[in-house]
Amino acid sequence: DEADRRLAKVYEARSHAAYNAGRWADALKEAQKALEIASELRDTHLVTEAMTQVGIHLRNIGKIDEAERHFRAALRAATDMGDARLTQVPLYQLGSVLWTRGDAKLAEEFWLESQQLSTEINNPKSLAFAHNGLGILAACRGETAEARRNLEKSASLFEGLGLLAPLSITQVNLVELYYCSGS
Repeated sequence: DEADRRLAKVYEARSHAAYNAGRWADALKEAQKALEIASELRDTHLVTEAMTQVGIHLRNIGKIDEAERHFRAALRAATDMGDARLTQVPLYQLGSVLWTRGDAKLAEEFWLESQQLSTEINNPKSLAFAHNGLGILAACRGETAEARRNLEKSASLFEGLGLLAPLSITQVNLVELYYCSGS
C-alpha cells in the first residue's frame, strides 16, 4: 500500500509538471492515474486530492460539467473527513466553475467560504486564490476599491510564496482593473 501511495504521489507530481509545461491533456492523464491508484487503495485523503486535481485539469480543457462533479465529490469527501485543508481548493474551484456559468452570487459564496477557511487555518496559497476570485467579482460589479484591495492582496500573497503562474494572472487582472478605472 505504501508503494502505491508513493506511486500515486509520483503521478500527481507528473501531472503538475505536465500542467506547468502547458501539456494539459497529459496533466489530466497523469492525474487520472493518481486517482485510479488512490481509489484502489480506498485512501480517502489521497482520493480527495486526486479528484481535485483531475477536476482542475478537466476545467482547463473546457470540460466544466465533469470538473464540477469532481470538485463536488472532493468537497463532500473532505467535509465528511472533517479536513478543512482539503476543502479549500475544491471550494475555490467550484466558485470558478459557477463563475464560468454566470452564477456570480453562488461563486461569491464559495470564494468567501474558501477565504474564511484559508484564514482560519493559515493557508496563504488558498487565501491568495480566494482574494483573486473576489477581486474579479468586485471589478465586475464596478466596486473598484474592493477589487483593487482583493487583487493587490492576492498578488502580494502569490509573490511572497513565489508562485509566478497565478501571480502573473492576478497581475493581469490588476492591469485590466487599473486600465478600466483610469488609474
